[in-house]
Amino acid sequence: MSSICAAQPAEAQTENKAITRVLKSQFERQGATLRVAPISIVDDYAVVGWVQGSNGGRALLQKINDHWEVQVCAGDGLKEESDLILAGVDKAQAHALATKVNRAETSLPKPYLKQLSTFQGSVKMSPAETGR
Repeated sequence: MSSICAAQPAEAQTENKAITRVLKSQFERQGATLRVAPISIVDDYAVVGWVQGSNGGRALLQKINDHWEVQVCAGDGLKEESDLILAGVDKAQAHALATKVNRAETSLPKPYLKQLSTFQGSVKMSPAETGR
């Protein structure tokens, strides 16, 4: 999805690659390519849009001990400050992250954005599910 990625500083590109690698290693399967975009990062939290086949959603990741870990998989809720707070993100970070996610998603193609909204509910990921 490089066509929807804006120019970014080298540090952000490094974090984006690390996040993409984590998600692909956990969820991509042969014949089921995982597309990852957009990636919105505030401090040690990131909300990432993903699409795989006809499914899609968002993932909340947290950087713990220099490694990104998936905390929650959900749909539109991860665009909302209140849901980010419920997932454990502090209020100021949740506000900044929700703002960043919503801003990043304004440039997405409508069909892709619609797929991000197909994930129903939310799933809290355990360490066993994240491979840690």
